[in-house]
Amino acid sequence: MAYDEHLLTLRQRLKTFAELGCPVATTVLNPLSPLDQVEALALARQRIARLADTAADYGVRLAVEAVSVVDGLPPELDGPQPVAATLPAVAELLHESGTENAAVLVDSFHWAVAGADPGHITGLGTGGVGHLQVADIPHVGTPHGWTDGLRLFPGDGALNWSAFADALTQVSYTGTASVELFNPVLRALPEDEIAARSYHAATGCWTPEETSR
Repeated sequence: MAYDEHLLTLRQRLKTFAELGCPVATTVLNPLSPLDQVEALALARQRIARLADTAADYGVRLAVEAVSVVDGLPPELDGPQPVAATLPAVAELLHESGTENAAVLVDSFHWAVAGADPGHITGLGTGGVGHLQVADIPHVGTPHGWTDGLRLFPGDGALNWSAFADALTQVSYTGTASVELFNPVLRALPEDEIAARSYHAATGCWTPEETSR
C-alpha cells in the first residue's frame, strides 16, 4: 500500500522538514473511498493520529486537506462511498482523532466547490487552519462540474477573495500559503512566468495586508 510505503521514509522526511525550518507537513484526505463511510472514517482517524503524533516529534504540524472536487479525481482519491469532503467534516474528523498536532488545510478552490461559505473557515477557530493553498475558479460552469484542471491563478477567476481573506483574518491565520495549479495550460508556461505570476497572485490578491505593497 502507498500509505505503508510512505511510512518507511516518513521520519527522514520530517527530519528534513525540521532542518529546513518548515513548520508544516501536508496530506490529503480522500473524499471518496471503496470502503463504507464508517470504516473509512475510522481508518482516517487512526492514520491522522499516527502521522500527526510522529510529526510532533520533529516540531512539525500536520495539515489535512479537505478535497471537495468530485470529478476528475485520481484513483487513489476516488471511490463509490463518501468520506469527508468539506472543511467542517475534516475538522470534526481531526477532533475525533484525538491528536493535538493536526489542523485543517484550507484550499480556496475546494472551498469554492463546497459552496464558498465563509462560515466553513471561521468555524475552524483560531489555530484551526494549518496551511493555505490558493487558486481561482472559472467564470463559467457550476461548482459540481469543476475539476482541478480548471484552476486559475488567484485574481484571474471569479472567486470572492474579499470574503475568503476576511474569514482567514477572523481566525487570525498568519501562516504560509502556496499557489496550487493543476491546469495543464498554465503549468506548460515557462517556469519563470509561473513563479512571477504566482508571486503576484499570492501577495496581491488574497491577503489584505499584502495588497498595498
